[in-house]
Amino acid sequence: MTNRFLWRLKIYFVLVILTSFAGPIFVLMFGLPDFYDSPFQPMLNGVIGGALFWGIELLFIPGRYGEVLRRLSFLPAIILRTLGALVIVIVSGPIALLMMKGVFDPTLSFQAGPKLFVYVIGVIFFMFGMLQIVRVVGTRVLLNIVFGRYQRPVQEERIFLFLDIQGSTTMAEELGDLEVQELINRFFFDITEPILEWGGEIHRYVGDEIVVTWPLNKGIAKARCLECCFAIRDQIRKRAYRYQELFGVVPEFRIGLHGGPVVASQCGDVKQEIVYFGDTVNTAARIEHYCKDVGRKLLISQDLASQMPDQTIWAFENVGAVRLRGRSEDMSLLAVERQATA
Repeated sequence: MTNRFLWRLKIYFVLVILTSFAGPIFVLMFGLPDFYDSPFQPMLNGVIGGALFWGIELLFIPGRYGEVLRRLSFLPAIILRTLGALVIVIVSGPIALLMMKGVFDPTLSFQAGPKLFVYVIGVIFFMFGMLQIVRVVGTRVLLNIVFGRYQRPVQEERIFLFLDIQGSTTMAEELGDLEVQELINRFFFDITEPILEWGGEIHRYVGDEIVVTWPLNKGIAKARCLECCFAIRDQIRKRAYRYQELFGVVPEFRIGLHGGPVVASQCGDVKQEIVYFGDTVNTAARIEHYCKDVGRKLLISQDLASQMPDQTIWAFENVGAVRLRGRSEDMSLLAVERQATA
């Protein structure tokens, strides 16, 4: 099982426990229905309903077979989720009754009346609305804004990964602007899971470029920032046939990696985001641009590479001391590949 799946599994059990209180909250709001003779039955309903609902949301939809559902726009997605939740409510009541009393009544949930279904629809709209906010803003950014961590500038040590799709201008001439944007959207969609699997935080998308970041210690541990690069490469290779089928081309990309001190601050009024300032960010971007000059797919600063654990699994090749634009001193850059035996 992947790190990402194990994380989802932990969240799954936490959310099932929290959802178990949905039944008691319903009882507090509307009273105990006549067909309940125990306050534990509504809680059991919540456990069963939560296990089914969050099993679909966290274990099925984020997986390979849930890709079609993840691509749906807001309205169709929430309609499908609401219908699914209503089906879960209809079956969870009878299942709970069967478990507690050995009696199966498929009409049980309908006996609570319309208020039960209105309650469920309200809960689903709230939860899915929050999920959409998290998807747009990002979990970390949302939490940091809520708790005000970056309301005043904060200095941090972070790693930045800049990834740029090669030849997007040429592809736009061949495919057209709309088609190439569809390719870029699909590419960013496909590489999200490898990024999250290796603990990366998607900072922003800029045209055909994505910026990913880690706290320095987290990105160095288990060489997560490097593992992420090769996981992205493997993901696109696995889906190459699909790109070839849809667009007639498989996207190539370049990556630059660098780490060091930055200043993080919450910026904006109507639209807020966490912004990073400093030479580290600029250097990472210029390392990615320098990949083109030396014909490499992945370059990392020597300073960051020297901090990676288990150096034996990586094949580093020094491409020389480089004076990057905007810097007053040369810096050594390394091309990276996996060792053949790794």
